Amino acid sequence: MKTSILIFLYFRIVANIKKFFLLPYLYSISKRFVIKIILLVLCTFAFSIQGISQQENYSHFKLTITNASDEILLVKYKGIWELPGMKYIDSRKSIREFTNLMAEEIGITFKDLSLRGLFTIYKNDVLNPVIFNYYSGRYEWGDLKVPPGCTDVAWFSLDEALNVIPIKHMKMILKKIFEKKSYVWGASMHISIYEDRKLDKWHVNNHAVTIKEDFYPLSE
Repeated sequence: MKTSILIFLYFRIVANIKKFFLLPYLYSISKRFVIKIILLVLCTFAFSIQGISQQENYSHFKLTITNASDEILLVKYKGIWELPGMKYIDSRKSIREFTNLMAEEIGITFKDLSLRGLFTIYKNDVLNPVIFNYYSGRYEWGDLKVPPGCTDVAWFSLDEALNVIPIKHMKMILKKIFEKKSYVWGASMHISIYEDRKLDKWHVNNHAVTIKEDFYPLSE
């Protein structure tokens, strides 16, 4: 699609140059220079398309960190308890580097990084889904600190976590992750959830989850 657009623009630009700019002084400009200008315009356009695409389609990472007591680390974000998460938009960082950065913001280090699930989530009326990557790890050391944008951080048992997390699809995923700890899961869901931007809070008490494709193992 992008290639077709770029080819189309190339020929349109060339045609317009021929049609509107056939003035004597342009004949003195070499064809190579004109081509460079055209390519520069096309490259700028291509990067603009890429930037828009990255904004609309992205991955979101979630960390399920457990300690020696099998407690789960949760953060309080926009008034609700949930798993630590971050939008993955810097592809220059490896997954390990990126998850280390997430852990550093909470004041800890962890080991045994493992992919636990890839979930396609459609939210409200947004056409483009978000791919949620769930990773697990074991706490190593460090003192908990509240990460940027959050108001609290704490350890919870699995039962406690399932009780305090109000996000239905996150609880469903968490149950699956702990149900079979060697599995990597996949699923596709649509969620209806309202964000109050004035209060900077999520309203999740009555949000709905529709399973588009039920849980299935990607690997066992």
